[in-house]
Amino acid sequence: MDVTDSDSGDAVFRMKPAAAIEVLARQFVDGQRLLAHARQVLITLPADAPVDVVTEVRQRVDDLVALWNSQQGPNLAACFRLALEVLDTYGPEGVDVGDLTDAAIWNNKYFVWFREFGGAVDGGSAG
Repeated sequence: MDVTDSDSGDAVFRMKPAAAIEVLARQFVDGQRLLAHARQVLITLPADAPVDVVTEVRQRVDDLVALWNSQQGPNLAACFRLALEVLDTYGPEGVDVGDLTDAAIWNNKYFVWFREFGGAVDGGSAG
């Protein structure tokens, strides 16, 4: 999704939803693999690992999961929802919206849905 016209600097909205959905699906799978790997590291710590090491690894895994839940998950969900709406509205080849008002409406949908899915904006609380 492009949000500005590099020639004029004006806001535009441009998306090819089929391509966007493919990229988003790969990001989702990569993120889930990262979370699974982090959890596996925690599970496979030796039984005699020092308590401070276990505590630190657990905290890092918890921080990663919290980041996923507050940012990455809602980001991907909002992006998927936007791509699906463009797909349903314009088809797999998508759209190139040059009208500033219409482009602003399309661009704003992501932020509305990001918050709706629990995303925290600018480090603030969700909602």
